[in-house]
Amino acid sequence: HMAPAGDNKHCQASMADTFYLTNIVPQDMDNNGGYWNRLEMWCRELTKTYSDVWVISGPLWLPEVRDQDSDKPDSGAGGDGKRKKKSEVRTISYQVLGNNYVSVPTHLFKVVLVTDPKLGQPLLSSFIVPNVPIADKQLTHYKTSLEELERHVGVEFHPELDRTKTGDLCVDSGCQLEDYKKFMQFFWSRRLKSPWNLRNLERDWEEVTSKGAANEELEKIYKETKE
Repeated sequence: HMAPAGDNKHCQASMADTFYLTNIVPQDMDNNGGYWNRLEMWCRELTKTYSDVWVISGPLWLPEVRDQDSDKPDSGAGGDGKRKKKSEVRTISYQVLGNNYVSVPTHLFKVVLVTDPKLGQPLLSSFIVPNVPIADKQLTHYKTSLEELERHVGVEFHPELDRTKTGDLCVDSGCQLEDYKKFMQFFWSRRLKSPWNLRNLERDWEEVTSKGAANEELEKIYKETKE
């Protein structure tokens, strides 16, 4: 969900609207329930500090840059027989789903703008997050300029905003996500309480133990759910 269901618990109609396919992109399950979820929680926390928080989210398909070398020496007309120099080659590779080949984005983005009467200026930061499982990385690791993001998306965000009078949200807020260990306790508690089936429960518990995240509380949840 690009507009999170968790942001719309105030109203059943608003919650239902988030489930339209126009609000949904294919996302790695661990990314969705893990790092992206932490990012959404961080955005919600901002509403406790600032009067207005504007969030824009969406998918991206970004190229990888690889070096390419010629397999053969340059022996053509005017060639000196030496191997050609490496050149940058950009390629975009992504998974597709189902008979309609629904494109799975390589990355997702967020633009976060806050305003408040107590601020001297609006504050803004933008992020590009890979659509893969991500462990404990700081949010600033994925911070990018708004201009760079607009170049990839092809859209001008907040065109009415005077960017010469806009501050950096990460300088003001620090862009600190919830403590990783605390979040993982919440994440695994939720996963273990509501598995799709017994096989998934056993697989999740095996992952919990293999990652060294098992503790008495999680083991109790696992056993109660299994029973």
